[in-house]
Amino acid sequence: AAMRAMQAEDFDDAIAFLYGYLLLALDQSRLIHLQKGKTNRMYLLELGSLVPLRQNVEVAMLIFEASYFGKHRVTREQFLAVWQQLESFHQMLQAASAVPHQRPTTHAHAKLAIGLLLTVTCLAASGCGPWLADDLSYGAVTSPDANRSLNGLGLHRKLWEASGAKCLTPQRLSPKLNHVDVIVLVGQTFEPPGIVARQWLENWLADGKGRTLIYFGRDFNADIFYRQQTLARLSSADHRRGEELIAIRQADELRSRLQQLPEPIFCDWFYADVHRSYRDYQKFEGPWTEGGENLDWLLGGWPVGMALQPPDSQVWKRRLLKLPQPSTPNGLRAVPTRGSANPTMRPSRWTPKEFGSEDARRSAIENPLDSEVLLAANDDTPLVFRLTSARLGDGQILVVANGFPLLNGSLITPLGGEIGEQLIEACQPAQRVALLAFDQRGLTISETAESDQSGAGLEMLTVWPLSAITMPAALLGIIACAAWWPILGRPQTLDKRSVSDFGLHVEAIGSLMMETRDSAYATQTTQEYFHKVRGEAPPAWLSNPAGGE
Repeated sequence: AAMRAMQAEDFDDAIAFLYGYLLLALDQSRLIHLQKGKTNRMYLLELGSLVPLRQNVEVAMLIFEASYFGKHRVTREQFLAVWQQLESFHQMLQAASAVPHQRPTTHAHAKLAIGLLLTVTCLAASGCGPWLADDLSYGAVTSPDANRSLNGLGLHRKLWEASGAKCLTPQRLSPKLNHVDVIVLVGQTFEPPGIVARQWLENWLADGKGRTLIYFGRDFNADIFYRQQTLARLSSADHRRGEELIAIRQADELRSRLQQLPEPIFCDWFYADVHRSYRDYQKFEGPWTEGGENLDWLLGGWPVGMALQPPDSQVWKRRLLKLPQPSTPNGLRAVPTRGSANPTMRPSRWTPKEFGSEDARRSAIENPLDSEVLLAANDDTPLVFRLTSARLGDGQILVVANGFPLLNGSLITPLGGEIGEQLIEACQPAQRVALLAFDQRGLTISETAESDQSGAGLEMLTVWPLSAITMPAALLGIIACAAWWPILGRPQTLDKRSVSDFGLHVEAIGSLMMETRDSAYATQTTQEYFHKVRGEAPPAWLSNPAGGE
């Protein structure tokens, strides 16, 4: 197939077929485990110490990703560079197969990445239908939305599991998190966590050893990002519709951000710089660029709009101290963080006046956490920074500009995948990871340990993946019961016809006449009925029974 595509000078399809052949050959040799949901980088990691073979496959992988994610068309020279290395690939594959090779074990694998990759491939042939599907589940951490949504964290979770960690999806802050090493805080709105929740999380960091909290900004939509990357692959008839959809999504995002964060804010962990235009960063600085792969060389860029600045930034400190405490945005009602009906449950939602007084706000600004920028753009915009302090103990807070290196639709890109792996590496060692999502209602704090939401007893039938079977089965059962259900109401017995009913006599005579098959006798009897009973002449059709029939 690769050769036919090459002869047709379709090198994009040719490299896709050739790269697929390489993966299939590695799988058949038991050097990798080909499985839906695994990323290209996972396959490279499985090759382990087979460095020459890994480098051979990596060349094909980079050219393939450049075609599908980088908007670069594959040239003849690029394809031939991989094609000419096919013989050496077979030799290294044969040599590696003869030596026992142990792949790195993983507890589970992503269920989305290859699905997205196949979607990109199908778009070239299937048109705009699947491309225009609605995908509005932002920040989903539980199945099935976490895997099928471009804005879900299913792939990020699988990366944690591939590193050996067990992932949980709690719904509130509770003592259950005391056994967790890392908390990934997933804000589904633009509002940061409330002040009570932040204090709880800081105490959680201080009470353990080597704990990490990850928080990323909301001002990035992987659904829009994915559609922008694949827009060029739509047909000319669908291209305009695709542009309209992207514009609608961007307008919705901007409207939500202006309603929730119309002006810069400070919330202990960062300053939110909301008055910025979107920039696509492709040049990076900081400690994360010094080791591993050169991020500048990887295809693609990191789109950043609203920036999260470190809390000890002197520039932003002076700027916000000159401004009064922000007011509640129009249409946004401040929700109290105390006074829950359940004394063991306390809601915590961010409000513009959460510090209570101007003095408390100024004190928080003047006594910030210490920051270390791990990754910055070439204009010094911080993209990832670490927060430490005596009040955090041995713990750390990793603040990420947005969800580019965590969400499904962008994590599958070479740049997003590399930064996502470095983010997980910065949290090691980690045995248990909690993915905690919160919406406009904020975070809930519980004094009692949260029960396992996976279900106990029959409740497990309502939890994915069993719910995919039990829910349709229950619906079919309800329909069957409705079809077989008896008529409602008090049962009644119909009255029997009386033996004196003359109609019964007529029916009996008619039945006898029909059984005798004697038409002459039947005609005579009927004529007598008209003469004697009704006192009138028989109708004309009795004079000619054959014609009457």
